[in-house]
Amino acid sequence: MIVTLLIRSTILDVAKNPVSVVESKSRPGEGAMIDIVRKVTPRADGGTSLEVGLDLANAVVPERRYVADVASLKFTADRVYLCFGQSKLTGGLRSLLVIYMTPEAAGQFLKICEGNNFRESMTKAFQKERWPVATLATVEEEPAQTVALTANLLAAGFSGREACIDFYHASPFAMAQFRTESRRVPIYPVVRIDFPANLFVAILEALEQHREDLPQDQGV
Repeated sequence: MIVTLLIRSTILDVAKNPVSVVESKSRPGEGAMIDIVRKVTPRADGGTSLEVGLDLANAVVPERRYVADVASLKFTADRVYLCFGQSKLTGGLRSLLVIYMTPEAAGQFLKICEGNNFRESMTKAFQKERWPVATLATVEEEPAQTVALTANLLAAGFSGREACIDFYHASPFAMAQFRTESRRVPIYPVVRIDFPANLFVAILEALEQHREDLPQDQGV
């Protein structure tokens, strides 16, 4: 039995991505507060990069839950649509949940999966047990029960054939606090998706195929 937890961090390059913050403070309803961890890293050109980490292990688990047995990905110039669906016993989709993500958020997720050996551990587990890898679906038509949400922070884990992803969202108001001396930032727990781990392998493979379209050097 393998259990792996992935913590998503956001990398912000202060020198390359300056932002003017007029005023930044927490607002009611922005979400639960979690700690910010900052690390300054020297660059080859003599400058420095600021790595900002969020420890999602201490984040509130989303109350909303969705069980899926189908997954699909759609890419556009400014959005990545990560879709999860429930299939009918008689064929077709009973419902569909669409997660809107920026290319930067999706790219960071892929990078952290590889940096934490999350993807490698999952791949080895499937190879060892000779479990088949799933194929992502093509959604031809949205079912009547279709809901869209947005997220830019993800925590993921798997145990054997089961996997889950907790989706969170930090609003532009919350992200502005990364540029200040704030030690905590509010994030909103969006939804937890429970789904087969072989679909997770397929999702990571699809993201890998679009690596060039997914910026990985800066946060959301």
